[in-house]
Amino acid sequence: MFLFLVSIKLSGNTTFTINPKAKNVAIVLNTNFQNPTLKNYTYVNGTLDSVYINGNQYCYTTNQSATPICTPIDTTKLPLVIRDGEGNQYVINEGPPPTVTGPTSYITLSTDQLAATDNLKVEFIQNTNQAFGFDKKEYGAFIDNYETINLSNNKNYFVPNKSIGQNSTDVVSATFTITNFNPSQLSFKTKTNALLSATQAGNTFNISNIPANADCIYAWYNNQKIGKLNIVSLNKVTKKVVLVPVNGANTSITQQGLNDVYKQANTIFTLTTAPNFTFNLGNDGLEAADANLMSKYSAEMRALRDAYKKKDSLYDKSAYYIFVVPNFSNPLLQGYMVRGRALGFVKARSAAEALEAAKDVAHELAHGAFKLEHTFDAIAKGTSNNLMDYNNGTHLVKSQWLNIQNPTNELTWFDEEEDGSYETDGHYSTVYLVCLMLGMDNSKAEELAVATENPDTDIHSEIDFEIDQTWAYPDAQQEIHSLTGGFHTVEEMMTAFKILYISKSETKKIGELLHRYGDTYAHTRLDNFMPASLKNYEFQDTTKLRLYILQWKNQGAPRILDRIAPWIDFLNYQISILGYNFLTNETFQKQKLNNKTLVQYLHSVYPNQPIDKLKVYGDGNYTTEHASTDKGLPDFIYVRPQWYLSYVQNLFTILSYKYNEYTGNLDLNLFQEMVSFASLKNCSLKGIIDYEIAKKQGKRTFYIPVFYSKADRIAASVDAVLMTDYLQVAKDALSRTKEYLDQKGVLYTVETINGNKTYYNKNGTFKTKAFKISY
Repeated sequence: MFLFLVSIKLSGNTTFTINPKAKNVAIVLNTNFQNPTLKNYTYVNGTLDSVYINGNQYCYTTNQSATPICTPIDTTKLPLVIRDGEGNQYVINEGPPPTVTGPTSYITLSTDQLAATDNLKVEFIQNTNQAFGFDKKEYGAFIDNYETINLSNNKNYFVPNKSIGQNSTDVVSATFTITNFNPSQLSFKTKTNALLSATQAGNTFNISNIPANADCIYAWYNNQKIGKLNIVSLNKVTKKVVLVPVNGANTSITQQGLNDVYKQANTIFTLTTAPNFTFNLGNDGLEAADANLMSKYSAEMRALRDAYKKKDSLYDKSAYYIFVVPNFSNPLLQGYMVRGRALGFVKARSAAEALEAAKDVAHELAHGAFKLEHTFDAIAKGTSNNLMDYNNGTHLVKSQWLNIQNPTNELTWFDEEEDGSYETDGHYSTVYLVCLMLGMDNSKAEELAVATENPDTDIHSEIDFEIDQTWAYPDAQQEIHSLTGGFHTVEEMMTAFKILYISKSETKKIGELLHRYGDTYAHTRLDNFMPASLKNYEFQDTTKLRLYILQWKNQGAPRILDRIAPWIDFLNYQISILGYNFLTNETFQKQKLNNKTLVQYLHSVYPNQPIDKLKVYGDGNYTTEHASTDKGLPDFIYVRPQWYLSYVQNLFTILSYKYNEYTGNLDLNLFQEMVSFASLKNCSLKGIIDYEIAKKQGKRTFYIPVFYSKADRIAASVDAVLMTDYLQVAKDALSRTKEYLDQKGVLYTVETINGNKTYYNKNGTFKTKAFKISY
């Protein structure tokens, strides 16, 4: 049973006890009552005998320990939710006395029906001679993998899964519990009622020649269905693996041992062993990376990788490489591979441990080739038979089979600190590149870039870019998109102040503020500069609009450092007393600024010069001005190149102040080169700036994604279906990126990568996709 402490509050010393009697217990603290996730577990070994609340603690006893084990709880939340591994849920509400509701089902029940009872049922089990895989419910954490049929006795029948390779057949076994059993009454049929061959051996039947397209098998007895097995048809997946022995390490792994593990997912590896590679690992073995992160290699792992690439520059780029080392600096570490990457490391085993060695490699390849995660914390570490646990198991459940069938990663030896996923040019890509030039490590730069882009686009993967619609929310328009109708100078300074003084741990808020900072530039009105003869203008007049744009071509902005420097001492003092709230609480501000808010005070000091009088769109209410009056042209970098370059310079200054632990140099010439090209071609920097980011990181690939929207985001879907053809936008970006690469003499190839998510655009419903550029 799983005990989800979703949220809880109980008064006084009230005690309430239930006795669920179930195995595989995990106690979970989570604040999302409607959709609990499997995080922050306290694990219970053995069978849970009782759970009860005592004051500000929850306590439990098990069949292995009658002494209560108690843990403090947060008494400000309610209720307590208990979920067991059979699909039952109990809700305990605050007392005294506490009340319990349940059991109810927390899983979606099947519409299928079985006539099975305790004394009339068939249960399918694994056949030892099977060619593929078998998966039955053993752990509550994997309960979603199994169709659940509620029986007449109100018990749940969890339907097992049987994998079979396409165009193949396989075998399975079944046991029965039937009073006064008559063998002639029992038969096994596919969903289409095709009779299957079955032979009895005691209390077991062996069913053979099961086709991959059977969909499911029913056990029939006396014309009633009393058992079910679901068939999962799997394509054949083929992969190549190269083992590299380091410093004479023993490579006892065999191809057969590896394929015995992966046959359940119909996956075949071709295994070869490279010549021994000599590398100085010092006296303590290969430096271990953080096995909890699984997102980056250690410095010594990278050094070993780079040395090998230098020696064998013609290495097989379509294969996964596993370096077998004598030992790790962490004696408890058996292997390591970054998820979604083509490079892994395992510790050598003796020849007598060939099966264990194959399991080690299989485990690491599950991370690297198929992006599978560890089963813990969903199941207590070392307690399951799953390949992704630390218990020498090799079992995979259905969801893992399906993940293996649909890997989306490229074969790269670089980790997340060296790789990244990219998005639009003005917010995400610009912030990303500026952060890298500042000297940030890739993971931090990416984190800030993703948070900055989030108000416009949710970045799920390299090819899954989901359109957000915060631009349609009145509050977000002002707070995040700077559509206030105020002066650019004031909006920029206020945003800069908040960025500088907010806690570095508030990444989401910092991202929103960085987005707002960019919008103080992107959302300035085009009519801020115009010929004197055009005072009575009309935006819809395209001739006049061109004149406005021409006026902006060489217009830059003042240095932000010159504006904020005089305020630093004053703000440091006020915030030391009142905290960050001084920047958000207008009452505090009026107390310190002669009854003026900080914005009002800035308005009284600025603007003085014409450049200070630039205004952003909006008037403090909901607005569509920036999109309707000039068709969004202010957002395009090529319209106001110098304005964008000023933004880049000032962004670098703010980030330098904010993250003073990083010291780097801004290569403004590179930005100037990109902007000059964009101005000449009247295009965005999408793809172009992503190439420069990839090059700076030493990557050989980057992506131009096709944006998509979900149906539940109505405004975004209207945009994607009726207004903007995002497929064409991506194609246009690809075309200009190819021109940019041609101009620089870069050789490249382009490949269309398809994703797994459905998206809507002007041309209909499609799967997500992106253009992958390799150079």
